[in-house]
Amino acid sequence: MKVRKFISVLLLAVFLVSGMIFPGGVSAQDTDIMVTMFSAMSGATKLDQVPRNEKFNLLVMFENRSGKEIRDLKVTLDQESSAFYIADGIPTLYDIPVTENAGNFMLANMMHKGSGNKVVLIFEYTKDGQEEQKAVKSFYINVDSSTPGVPGDQYTLSMDPVLEISENYKIPTIQGGSDVELLFPVSNISLYTALDVKISLDLGELSKYITISDLKQIKKFSTIAPRKTESVLFKGYVSKIIEPGVYPVTLKYEFSNITQKTFQTSETVNIRITNTFTKPDTEINNVKIDRDKPAIGQEVKLTMNITNKGSSDARDALVFLEDYEDDGFVIKNAANQVNIGTLAGGASKTVEFVLLKVKDGSSGIVSMRVKTDYKDENGTPYSKNHTVIPPFATGTVTASSGELKIESLSAPSEDIEVGNEFTVYVKVNNIGATTTKNVKVSVNPEGVIIPKSLSIITIDSISPGQTKEFNFKLSPQNGAATKNYAIPVTVEYDVDRGSGAAKESLTRYVGVNVLNERSKVKTVPKIIIDNYGFDSETVNAGSEFNLNLSFLNTSKEVDTKNIKVTIISPDGSFTPVASSNTFYIEAIASGEAVERQIKLYAKPDMTTKSYQITAKLQYEDENGVQDEETGRQYEAEEIISIPIYQEPRIQVNDLSLPYQAFIGNPVYVYTDFYNMGRSAVNNLLVTLEGDFTGEGLSYFAGNFNQGSSDYFEATIIPNKEGECSARLILTFEDEMGNQSELVKEYTFTAVQNQPMEPGDVKDVWQEYPGEDGMIVEPPAGNKKWLIIGLSAAGLIVIVVLILVIRKRKIKKKGMTEDEEV
Repeated sequence: MKVRKFISVLLLAVFLVSGMIFPGGVSAQDTDIMVTMFSAMSGATKLDQVPRNEKFNLLVMFENRSGKEIRDLKVTLDQESSAFYIADGIPTLYDIPVTENAGNFMLANMMHKGSGNKVVLIFEYTKDGQEEQKAVKSFYINVDSSTPGVPGDQYTLSMDPVLEISENYKIPTIQGGSDVELLFPVSNISLYTALDVKISLDLGELSKYITISDLKQIKKFSTIAPRKTESVLFKGYVSKIIEPGVYPVTLKYEFSNITQKTFQTSETVNIRITNTFTKPDTEINNVKIDRDKPAIGQEVKLTMNITNKGSSDARDALVFLEDYEDDGFVIKNAANQVNIGTLAGGASKTVEFVLLKVKDGSSGIVSMRVKTDYKDENGTPYSKNHTVIPPFATGTVTASSGELKIESLSAPSEDIEVGNEFTVYVKVNNIGATTTKNVKVSVNPEGVIIPKSLSIITIDSISPGQTKEFNFKLSPQNGAATKNYAIPVTVEYDVDRGSGAAKESLTRYVGVNVLNERSKVKTVPKIIIDNYGFDSETVNAGSEFNLNLSFLNTSKEVDTKNIKVTIISPDGSFTPVASSNTFYIEAIASGEAVERQIKLYAKPDMTTKSYQITAKLQYEDENGVQDEETGRQYEAEEIISIPIYQEPRIQVNDLSLPYQAFIGNPVYVYTDFYNMGRSAVNNLLVTLEGDFTGEGLSYFAGNFNQGSSDYFEATIIPNKEGECSARLILTFEDEMGNQSELVKEYTFTAVQNQPMEPGDVKDVWQEYPGEDGMIVEPPAGNKKWLIIGLSAAGLIVIVVLILVIRKRKIKKKGMTEDEEV
């Protein structure tokens, strides 16, 4: 309990009698600061010996012996050198008043470490305008060795520094394929300094995609002071092939405290990855030959373009030509492999194979397989097979049934641009001796190539020796890639086998080169929240606020439309005002941003910290195409951090000042104060200033939790006659470090103190007439007893006042009188 300043003079007399002033414990040197008295206290009770297992307060009085003005004084308990530490609070007291070259202060909640009895105080101050002056004072306190020591590791645990990411940390967004700076604000949220700090970053699964380029991958700090924040920066490069999303990374902390105890802790935070680059992905297009009707023994040069439709490099790329023997060809010089090295994103290279015709093919339609092997920039291997159909002229083919044959099958050899039409020509001949019936000819291209005419043509019959021609109009759509597409053509029919009608069919392929300039670099549209803000820097709990959001389409080529945004508060801390939590955006063009605003309400019981909400997005690309993998709309989630501020509410009762006081006489003043808000305040300091001197004019309450109450008391001595002013000032910091000040002003009147003369006793006595109404002289000898009586009455008043205040404070703290004692 805080010492009662109004009886400090009486306590000082007791200290003198009981030997609590130890000249031997104070430095004998005549330095700037001299400790004149110190005492261990439990409430208002002095302790002859300090228990080893209980908290106590230390009252210290000092004098300025420098002969010059001392100001801006702060005192720190050197917890490393002392046998004591601050069990609950801050070991430094700031702005201790030095009045008439003297002052006093109270170190609260001290506790014994378990051995020793030395106290070391560090005084720092400004002397005669010179800053950074310092004096170190040591003295010793009697310790009760009969009490049990501090159990276990309580002392070292109580001095543990705590490092963690600052509440102001916002999830960074980094772009794939770029240099990156990862900045982490690391705060020491404890009351104790962290020493020899080492901070490293464990990227986890991101280590495959992010390379830290700093030479020093462990960041070192000699100290991180209490309630201070250091910026920890890591530089690196992000791979182009990383998948977008939110990834966890781990910060690892190594540090020690002032007792050299070491700590190893870690913390997981998130980072957001966006990426407009895509993985390497090869396609074959522009398949050409220099001879469309090679004879046996002739060479054919087969050329094709290998295109990387991804936007990141395909490295160590190899191209293999396979499945060509059945079509009557061999590779000249056995070179069926071409090494094209690195194929950049969106780039193409032409490869050439020299084929030698050695026989007629079994199918008559040349279909070959091309395999591409390559690696991404992380060394991950890929292998992809492609079917190509070189544009050879179709020769005579014997149908599988022996009746029908596809005499010719052709498509344009030039590139077909998306959106344009082309025609596939099919000629079917009956080479058998039986009429074929129910003949059906159809084309079944991939979904990106659609028929522009009937895709199925049916005729009743084809007689022996008869030839029929069919043609189909097709068109590649915007979703088609630049590559060689194989289009299957199927002929189905019925033929009489004598024992009944039999169904027969045959399928052949024709190749067509499709050109889509926009598909050279395939991109998937990505929408992110690139910026958001509020009406002010922070949002007050229990208030409405506007959340301003900016939605960016990161794709450089693909527009988006039909965008649905849903705002979700996982813990229900935020609710929309006069609207639903969903809104609609018609479209966002490539590379463009659209802003929207939603009004939200923050619950009143929220504490001062950052809360998260989620924005869920669903959308389509410009063609109404949805996610090819899921078949649903594209989806994305963005996390938004909202800093909530719970405004502190400190209430102070009026100061108990008298209407009139005497100059030079001490006056006891008192007030209560309360934390009526929903959050704690830190570094609460109460000071009283005005036209007076006194004791206990400042009180450091430290951390003041929600619902707490405390009191301030002091003894003031008026030093001027007439109307005097008094200012009660409470300064404190909220949980975000913002400083506030609460000031209450008062006035009272001070008059000269008139000493009582011996003749005054007579005057007082003569105010009371005798029984007969006559003025009676005071009896001889009664003057002395009257003075003694008046003094005793005054003393009784003081004692009664002490007891009343004592009982009042005991009641306020919920204690019994026995517990107080």
